[in-house]
Parts: sequence; C-alpha cells; structure tokens
Amino acid sequence: MTITLVVHEAAFCGHSEIVKDLADKGSELDKPDAFRKTPLLYAIYNGHSEIVTYLADKVNVNQEITKGETPLKVAESLMFTDIVDILKINGAR
Repeated sequence: MTITLVVHEAAFCGHSEIVKDLADKGSELDKPDAFRKTPLLYAIYNGHSEIVTYLADKVNVNQEITKGETPLKVAESLMFTDIVDILKINGAR
C-alpha cells in the first residue's frame, strides 16, 4: 500500500495524527483513490470534523468528485452542519 492510500484510510478511520504525519511526509492529499475519493471526502463521509478542518486548509475544497458533486454538496447531503461550516470558511461553494 502506498503512502497516498494510507492517508485515505487514516482519514476514513478518523486518525487525525496519522493524517498529519503522512501529510508532513509528502502524501498527496488531493489525489483520488481507485474509487475517486480523496482523504477529505472520506473524512466528510464519516463526520471527522477535525480532519476536515486540517485538510480544508491544504487541499482544493471545490474539487469535483463526479460532475457537479463537491465536498460541500456531500456534507450538505449528510446534514453535517459543522463540516459544512468548516468547508464554507475555507472557500467551498
């Protein structure tokens, strides 16, 4: 497993310190995995607001997953209002 895929797994599981450590080691935080998901998306799907806060400052919060689907739209559809606010503060639209 490459370091990039490990950061996806860490974001999915809510391991914020591992996400930060992998970012410091050069993990590609914007790179989608085989399912076209980024670490930010995995953190959003699982309600990990601490990781969303960390990543939102380091990645493109408007990166489309599929046509018209963005991290903000995912957070809104899941009704994670705290994550919606974090994304908007960081420029999501």
